[in-house]
Amino acid sequence: MSLPAQAECLVSASGKTGWCDNGSTGTTTAPKRATPKINAEQTTQIINAVGAIGELLDQQSEQNTEQQRQRDEALQEAYRRQAEDRVRLQQQEQQRQAALLNANQLISNASQDTQDWKSRAQTEDDTSTSSTSNCDCSKTVDICKASIQIVKKLKTGVDFKVSSSEASCSKVSYFIDNTPYFTVLSNSRSAIEHSASLKPISASSFTIERCDVCARSR
Repeated sequence: MSLPAQAECLVSASGKTGWCDNGSTGTTTAPKRATPKINAEQTTQIINAVGAIGELLDQQSEQNTEQQRQRDEALQEAYRRQAEDRVRLQQQEQQRQAALLNANQLISNASQDTQDWKSRAQTEDDTSTSSTSNCDCSKTVDICKASIQIVKKLKTGVDFKVSSSEASCSKVSYFIDNTPYFTVLSNSRSAIEHSASLKPISASSFTIERCDVCARSR
């Protein structure tokens, strides 16, 4: 670009840039801008600022890593608890099923034991004397001797035999684990009885209170 020779320097309207005359050559060049100088204090400030930004970025990265680790641990803990809950529920269901099965088995055994007891009691009655007598045990005429013997131990109780020294028409009063019972022997010296219990019953569980000979009704 060439300018008139008499124009030594043309400055833009802003006053910041322009073209200047090189002299006799009749050509112009753009003015050189001055390179800004940075002193030592400014350099230190810039270095410190860059270092502070780096530390801030490092802290944010560490915080993000820690937060992610905590989220992962919380998620693993939730999975672990869910697994434990499933196992516990399965165990409870198995225990409930086992308890139900055991209860049904006990009921079945009790029913079978009752049928066996009735059968044995009927057999005992059949072997006794066939003569009948009417006993009035609200009146007693004498005392007798009695004994109790366990015949068979069952899962739901025991069968036991009550015997009297009197041939017939006697009443034996006794306790089983402090619970009172009595057996009336109308036509025989003995009878088979049954005591249902889920607790063990032994010979020491029985206590004979008395044996009375009942009055006969005519």
